[in-house]
Amino acid sequence: MLFPKGENWCVFQVMGSEGLVVREHFMVIRGLKAEKTADGFTLSFEELFLEAVRTKNGSWLRLNEGELKETVHDLGLGAEEYCKICRTEREIRIRFKNSPLFQTKLP
Repeated sequence: MLFPKGENWCVFQVMGSEGLVVREHFMVIRGLKAEKTADGFTLSFEELFLEAVRTKNGSWLRLNEGELKETVHDLGLGAEEYCKICRTEREIRIRFKNSPLFQTKLP
């Protein structure tokens, strides 16, 4: 997983059998914290259950909108927070619309 500095989302990649990226999952998060431990670092964050998935052919999917609604309800978040999360997901799609997948070939 990659957590870009200053962003409220993270991204992870799914690799195909040839070792190339076939899709990327951008997850909207909040409360990212990094704590130094004896073994290195520990990251913690709250997943808000909305993912923008970019496939190898450049198409986008929105996943988990139902889970997002449940999370918003369970955490007592209002309509403003829900709209902010959805805006973040749209901004991710716009920002990376014409970018290639982050290709990382495995050895």
